Amino acid sequence: MKVNESKWLWWLVFGSFLIHFANIGGFSIYALDEAKNATAAIEMMQQDEWVLPTFNREPRFAKPPLHYYAFALAYSWFGFNPFAARFFPALLGFCLIWVVYGFTRYHTNKRLAFWVAFVVCCSPHWAIQFHMAVPDAFLIFFLTCSLACFYTSIKKSEKSPKLILAAYLSLGLAVLSKGPVAIVLVAGIMGLYLLIGQKNPLRQIAALLYVPGVLLFFCVVLPWYVLVGIQSEGQWLSEFFLTHNLSRFSAPMEGHGGGPWLTWGYVFVGMLPFSPLLVFRLRKLRSLLKPANDLLLFSACAAVVIVLFFSVSATKLPNYTVPAYPFIAILVGFLINRFIRTKNETPVRVFGFVSLLTLSLLTLLPYILFRSIDELRHFTDAAFPLLVLGIICTGLLAAALLFRRKNEEIIATVGISFYLVAVTFFYVSAPALDRFNPVLNAPLQTLRQAELYYYQIYNPAFSFYLQKEVKNIEDQSSVPQSGFVLTREKYLPEFERLNIPYRVVHAQKDLFEPPVTVVLEIRP
Repeated sequence: MKVNESKWLWWLVFGSFLIHFANIGGFSIYALDEAKNATAAIEMMQQDEWVLPTFNREPRFAKPPLHYYAFALAYSWFGFNPFAARFFPALLGFCLIWVVYGFTRYHTNKRLAFWVAFVVCCSPHWAIQFHMAVPDAFLIFFLTCSLACFYTSIKKSEKSPKLILAAYLSLGLAVLSKGPVAIVLVAGIMGLYLLIGQKNPLRQIAALLYVPGVLLFFCVVLPWYVLVGIQSEGQWLSEFFLTHNLSRFSAPMEGHGGGPWLTWGYVFVGMLPFSPLLVFRLRKLRSLLKPANDLLLFSACAAVVIVLFFSVSATKLPNYTVPAYPFIAILVGFLINRFIRTKNETPVRVFGFVSLLTLSLLTLLPYILFRSIDELRHFTDAAFPLLVLGIICTGLLAAALLFRRKNEEIIATVGISFYLVAVTFFYVSAPALDRFNPVLNAPLQTLRQAELYYYQIYNPAFSFYLQKEVKNIEDQSSVPQSGFVLTREKYLPEFERLNIPYRVVHAQKDLFEPPVTVVLEIRP
């Protein structure tokens, strides 16, 4: 299987579309952040409120509004369902692969651009991230576009106002996606690159501070932030900037802490299967960081700044460092291109054997784990298709290594194997796991028609599927005579102190988490 990049390009277009839209409507909105973001957009439409985001009719301070607007647009086309909620994240992920392809091809060549797009497309974590109805997809897309435009404007022999305007427009949309973190990352990346790679960094910085571009940025960003500040009397701005930005950076939130090593671990695992190539070839990679390979230097600056920033942050999550993936893919693409050109078999074969082991563990361990633990045994059916696929793919990869196939064939076999694992997960394993979703298994039709309350905390996915307000039972002036209460099992002893008669109509453990979701019926 000789990999002809021109011939395989259209297959890559089809494959990248398939992986990003793979069954996006075939499994439920369940994860906490996904449920809250998807529901907030529904409430915007229901209340015709386009300035102050809400969740369960309470102000939601966590994120700016750009993704809510996109979700609302998709809801108007497709209705209130998981497909609509995930449509724009999937579309942005697909488009971003080809933004990165075009960016790389413009500054290098078609072969290198093909391998960069291939590396991104074959990352299971990338595909998972763009299957989530969260604002990260919007930040990653517009942040990458902004950096690509800034860099290209520097490399052009003549000043390009259109590129700089596009860079500031993209930066403004990134700030409307997740806030000031976009400004910090772009400033850090461009500053480091200019200091290391340019002879007159101050002159270049002055050129990038293009007044019409800065004005365009403020025209994009300021109107909504001013309006939400006025409407909430400053509360939204205070909560967002102080709690959800400064506090999240300075102290762990929601239990998501850890040392700096954790962030690097997230990146290494997230960029599988190709991250081991960087580890194996760090010495060679350093030798490539020369002025002749300026894009490589810029990509290294982008990846390092993003990963270091979130290493220092006290709150750590796997999705935080995904903006670094396009630039890490460029670094990997340079290495793959070098291996193919020099026909150096040793590092590629070592990479192949490491990938063989990784693929075996990725597809075999879940099945063994589910089979060996009684409380997880009902998940075995979800893991079995991955096991079968793993056996097939490891066999093909082992054959490629055994018969000493060419470097590009081994690399392509590794990437396609992990790609197929991701596709199988979305089409087979995720729906199988969804059968054990405690929200979908609750009596949703009955809950829609009754008064609904919650005690202490409840699974936010209920709000997405019920699309009605869930009242706090502790805020009621009198004891309700009928209705249902959503809570968790651990709060039942406290709930009994309210002297509200009830019976349990549904109780089920959350997927892969300790809490048990409970639905109580109030009895007169």
